[in-house]
Amino acid sequence: MVIDFGYDRAYSSLKALYVNASDKAYCDKRWGVWNEYGLIAIVYAHHEQEALDVIVDESTKLDSCLVEFSEANYEDCCSLGNAGELFDLSYIGMKEI
Repeated sequence: MVIDFGYDRAYSSLKALYVNASDKAYCDKRWGVWNEYGLIAIVYAHHEQEALDVIVDESTKLDSCLVEFSEANYEDCCSLGNAGELFDLSYIGMKEI
């Protein structure tokens, strides 16, 4: 499986992947987030949890991972964003770039 990190993309299509480009001055780390289809978001954050929270709160890029709350899937999923919604991140990868 080859993961497309967006290196062969035009600048305008890469710019659309940024979730919080205005926070660049406040955060020293940039995170790339991808799924099995390729790069889905680039976000500025101090750590991984904050990066995922920002993506959930400020965009719809992880909405495909949203799951309904139940006791059965509560342990397998993680709570993200200000609302604390459950997300299944089994197919999501992220790395500091």
